[in-house]
Amino acid sequence: MSLPPDVLVVEDNPADVELMLITLEEFALPHRLHFVPDGEAALTYLRGTLPRLLLLDLNLPRVSGLEVLEALRREGLPVPVVVFTSSAAQQDQQDALSRGAAAHVVKPMSFGAFSQMFADLLRTHAPMPRTGWQEGLAGS
Repeated sequence: MSLPPDVLVVEDNPADVELMLITLEEFALPHRLHFVPDGEAALTYLRGTLPRLLLLDLNLPRVSGLEVLEALRREGLPVPVVVFTSSAAQQDQQDALSRGAAAHVVKPMSFGAFSQMFADLLRTHAPMPRTGWQEGLAGS
């Protein structure tokens, strides 16, 4: 039996998905990610499996990110959400936060900034538990 993902990423842009996968490898991040391309697929997935974090784009086909947020709250699905989107519109930020998102983060345009931001989001919003050997190092 496989473990559920740490993070469900709802992203319809294949280039952004590829950057996220490269970042995991380059930063040696241990997070398990599962990707879906639209809001409808996200809701179907979340009704069966709850990850530690939902990383949600706003501009999605079928069901928008804001509609996903509304459905999560309406259905009582307790998953923390960070909106990671290209939209810098103040109204989008207000709408996302008022619908329960923990944060609204605008995707940087450069590869380096995107990778750093994505890695920081994972470390901050889905920190991995320390293993025994890491705790021993921290105490030395």
